[in-house]
Amino acid sequence: MNQQGYGEYEEHREFREILELLHQIIGFLEPKLSAIEIRFGGDMQGPITLTPTTKGATATVLGFDQTGAPFTGVIPPVTFTPDVTTFCTFSTSGNSDAITGVANGTTNFAASLTTAEGLALSDTTQIITSGFTVAAPVLTTVKLDFTTPA
Repeated sequence: MNQQGYGEYEEHREFREILELLHQIIGFLEPKLSAIEIRFGGDMQGPITLTPTTKGATATVLGFDQTGAPFTGVIPPVTFTPDVTTFCTFSTSGNSDAITGVANGTTNFAASLTTAEGLALSDTTQIITSGFTVAAPVLTTVKLDFTTPA
């Protein structure tokens, strides 16, 4: 290989190395889902309080990229998990959950997902339910025992 051919080879090798570095930089700059937050009614952060007059709320998950900007890509399926299910009813549809208060109490409400890169993300907030009337117990069944006591 002559001197001129070797120089061209070195220029091509350096060019390929520069292109590889540029591809790596672009990979870092692409928005990646890096954090999630539970929001109610679109943009309200928790905790929230539900009363008989507010009826309920819809929880959705917003995503954020590695720079903290809103994530504009597709958010993977979300799993909603309340730690107590006696104070509210929950109805999940896609990446949202309709919540209705039914009794007084507090529920820790979590949302979790796994990104395409395998990163597990979650957020937790509280749902407080108050102002619900506790119904007096009603006798609904009577059982008679006609056996002779021993």
